[in-house]
Amino acid sequence: MKQRSDYIGILNGIRAYSILIVAGFHSWQQSWLQNLFPSNLLQFMGVRNFSLNWVPRTGYMFVDVMLLISGFCLFLPYARQMTDPLAPEPDNLRTFFKKRAARILPSYYLCLLLYLIFWVRPSDYANIKQYLQDIFAHLTFTQTFWPESYIGTKFPTALWTLGVEMQFYLVFPLLARVFRRFPLVCWAVLSVLAQVYIVLFAHLPQGNAESHQPVPGVFGCIWKRYAVCALLLPPTDMARARMETKPRSAACGADAASVQRCCHCVYVK
Repeated sequence: MKQRSDYIGILNGIRAYSILIVAGFHSWQQSWLQNLFPSNLLQFMGVRNFSLNWVPRTGYMFVDVMLLISGFCLFLPYARQMTDPLAPEPDNLRTFFKKRAARILPSYYLCLLLYLIFWVRPSDYANIKQYLQDIFAHLTFTQTFWPESYIGTKFPTALWTLGVEMQFYLVFPLLARVFRRFPLVCWAVLSVLAQVYIVLFAHLPQGNAESHQPVPGVFGCIWKRYAVCALLLPPTDMARARMETKPRSAACGADAASVQRCCHCVYVK
């Protein structure tokens, strides 16, 4: 079976590790164990306090890793075409949204339906308005816009990640084209906006975490991955094009591209 030209196998392994780490984080949340090993375990080495709390506590960060991988893979066709006009065109809008919808909507709406049938009841909410608002927010992937449907929802709270994904998909085709034309400017502007948002959120009064809106911060991280994609892929694609037209003179370029691909895999991993 012929492998797709935009397929990067190592990313499947990274996704699998990320899923396991995030699952471990949520499992740890059920117990909140503060020490996985006795604190005096390394006293013979002069270490008085020993704790591996940071291992489960940081597991949530791998949600961002999966979002970054998603952004990297989405931008691959655009990055290829930036350097090779003969490269296949990225999907048109209709095909792009059709693929995204087929991947997310069936299982997502099935999950919501099962929760509405078996778990979520109007009596679980202060009033019928909050009940309907929670349903509406999840049906439209806007649950991160309201604290009641983001933090206080009766549906699985992990669905906020799909809300972020769908919100990103809506603006991706436009921003990808802008990024392809003005890569450094676009990357710099979006990164600065994301950083400003993160700084402002960090200075919120204690207890205002419900006002956290993850979309701006996540967008900035994703676009950093696009910049890396655009910077790493071009030499590889150009070397391939040279190999097709001038095999002998392109040997050094192909070797350099191979080395760069290895560096790329190490960087992603």
